[in-house]
Amino acid sequence: MPGPGFLTVDLAPVWMVWRWPIIAYASFEIVVDLIALMRPGWVRIDGGASIARYLVGIGILSQIVQAGHWVVVDGLNLSPPTQSGLQINFDGGMQFGIGVAMAIMALQIVLEAWRLRRVHLAQVGLPHPA
Repeated sequence: MPGPGFLTVDLAPVWMVWRWPIIAYASFEIVVDLIALMRPGWVRIDGGASIARYLVGIGILSQIVQAGHWVVVDGLNLSPPTQSGLQINFDGGMQFGIGVAMAIMALQIVLEAWRLRRVHLAQVGLPHPA
């Protein structure tokens, strides 16, 4: 990023440690989405796979968030206090973003479970709450 010290922001080493689990997660997510598109009637399979995907995502992110450091901020001609402040701000933003992603995944689990319950109640002929 242009500026007084040409700031560079790179991923921290924690992302290399979790690279393969993230790639596996993304591949699984693509498969689940393709099944949902190709077989929309497979509600239970789609719902169960979606819940599993979000649980795995939360698991991976819960491990990544423990690192406490997600990006490496470096800049030429930056004073150590300025660079340290930037590092803290960038890591704080990443921590917030990871937390939001985990909260959204948890909400998705609740929504999928609610949808599966409605489908189950409809299939067994019981009235379901609105």
